[in-house]
Amino acid sequence: AEHDQGNVVGLNHHTGEPIDPQIEGIFDNYSVKRQIVNSG
Repeated sequence: AEHDQGNVVGLNHHTGEPIDPQIEGIFDNYSVKRQIVNSG
């Protein structure tokens, strides 16, 4: 939904809710995110 509209969407790991990473001050690139997801 949000991503399909071109918006950047993150995930709050505490609540499971979507967040806007820019508002939260998160600027990780794709390879960092992929590494975190694959390490779990």
